[in-house]
Amino acid sequence: MVAILARQAMPRPPVPMHLLDQRRVPIVEALRAYQRTGTVSFATPGHKHGAGFDTELHALLGAGLGAADVWLNTADHTAALAAAEELAAETWGADRAFFLTNGSSGGNHAFLLATLAPGDEVIVGRDLHQSLLTALVLTGARPVYVAPRLHPELGVGVGIDPADVEAALAAHPAAKLAAVVSPTYWGVAGDVAAIANVAHRRGVRCTSMGRGDRISGFTPRCRRRRWRAGRTRR
Repeated sequence: MVAILARQAMPRPPVPMHLLDQRRVPIVEALRAYQRTGTVSFATPGHKHGAGFDTELHALLGAGLGAADVWLNTADHTAALAAAEELAAETWGADRAFFLTNGSSGGNHAFLLATLAPGDEVIVGRDLHQSLLTALVLTGARPVYVAPRLHPELGVGVGIDPADVEAALAAHPAAKLAAVVSPTYWGVAGDVAAIANVAHRRGVRCTSMGRGDRISGFTPRCRRRRWRAGRTRR
């Protein structure tokens, strides 16, 4: 998963794409360089390049997985990760990109903990990810739930309407953050740009978590509609 931050700031011209060499894969390059050295590992993981795998597991996964599951030294890891995140940020037209493990949950926790204080009100889409619920508990913030509109025939949520977010912000002018999920678990993409603009007009930050939405940045229509237009966090 990738978490991308964009500052709430003055409008800026579009970032020219591909100033960096987008053909590079820095983390893969670092792993290949490690393998070429023939390093004998005395560090984690304990399977030692797959040598410690069970015979059946080794037959199922092959030799490549264990050989690539290594502990890079700190200098190589830091440099490869920074280069990869810089490429990702350019790809999605963001200010910064941060790679996460275990999905986006840790990123949601960190973002809300860095943004909110106990008692702060937060406008939250009711179709939120459970990690946002955990983050609300950790921060002690007070959620103000906004329900998604429902499809009249199918009864499934079709996303949070910007007008409902605006009404919630009007009723809770002290809110510090608006948090939505788009696309949802059902693949429904809301108008995040409009929601972000509603929030930003009131000086409120906006965060958007996309479920499986790493490829929409390559579609011009989706690029314009999401983080670039709305200046949101993904």
